[in-house]
Amino acid sequence: MMTALQTLIDNGCSEDAVEAILNDAIEGDSFEDDDNKRCCIALLFDYEQGDKDDPSDYNVFHGETVEGPRGNYRVLDDDEADAACRERIEDSLGSYNPSFLAGETGIDQDVFEALIEKGENANDAIRSIIVGSCGLDDFVETAIGLGRGIHLSGYDNEENEVSVKGAEYYVYRM
Repeated sequence: MMTALQTLIDNGCSEDAVEAILNDAIEGDSFEDDDNKRCCIALLFDYEQGDKDDPSDYNVFHGETVEGPRGNYRVLDDDEADAACRERIEDSLGSYNPSFLAGETGIDQDVFEALIEKGENANDAIRSIIVGSCGLDDFVETAIGLGRGIHLSGYDNEENEVSVKGAEYYVYRM
């Protein structure tokens, strides 16, 4: 798909026409695989930001991550974003602010400060406290409520939405 788009551009196809082709392809889900779809969504995101880059400069190099001329993007649908966010939260419990952890669990902030200061085993200990107090599912839901971009975008903490005729996709700059 990206090669075909590049050929169209090289032969004088307008940027507006390329954007329309991207929208139609994404809406119709006319891709051989998810990699092409993710590349098209990242390209469309850049087009919407005013950056009209060459489609041939986009490729998937690690699952859901698209490499493009403006950086790397993680491109997900809503369910994928929730699952990725949950995984990230559960893997990084030891990086949360002790006051946030205390507020969610009802456990004294000093306990979390001591655990985090201790280091590498903090995540497991904090997980145990969360499970025994507020529950992991409730904690994750609260953390996701702060914004998925905070957890998934290492570049700007933003969740960028690309809407294609009613279907929503989310782009996180890495």
